[in-house]
Amino acid sequence: MDVQQLAEYRYQAVREVLGGSPIGEVAARYGTSRQTLHSWRRRFEQEGMPGLLDRSRWPRNSPTRLSAEVEAEICELRRRHPR
Repeated sequence: MDVQQLAEYRYQAVREVLGGSPIGEVAARYGTSRQTLHSWRRRFEQEGMPGLLDRSRWPRNSPTRLSAEVEAEICELRRRHPR
């Protein structure tokens, strides 16, 4: 299933829920959880069709990440002292 087909599939499920079908029944028919269907509906209401596309799972930020300078220094130390 390509990206556009996946969005259309999710849209059909969301459309049923918005049309009044019980979310539990729709989720079972589409092979997903109620929680996921709630997420699809919320994203569709906020963003339209683009909200139904897959999203990156990469974290938006990493508060404990080292600065580039410290990371470079560690890499240099490892190169100089491989053991």
